[in-house]
Amino acid sequence: MGELIVKSPDFNRLWERYEVRAIGDGTKTLRHPEVGTMTLSHEGLPLNRAQGRRLIVHMAPPGSPDHDAMTLLDLAASGSSGGPGGTAPVSPSRGQG
Repeated sequence: MGELIVKSPDFNRLWERYEVRAIGDGTKTLRHPEVGTMTLSHEGLPLNRAQGRRLIVHMAPPGSPDHDAMTLLDLAASGSSGGPGGTAPVSPSRGQG
């Protein structure tokens, strides 16, 4: 932190303001280089064994283009196309936004 504060006046200014707030539930629009723009709902779930920490879950309605994009990313990350030995093609045809 010290190095950032010394080398970056912008970071130092923001750090001194300490404008921290809890992130509530809602929606976020994300851009992914392989599947384009996705609008996802997010919800924070408290973690009982980690006081003050939350798990943020992002989701999309089943059957929606955003859900399809998340499924493609999941398949690509696992190296599976749903069948044996395949890889998931990720469609760049979704809006690159």
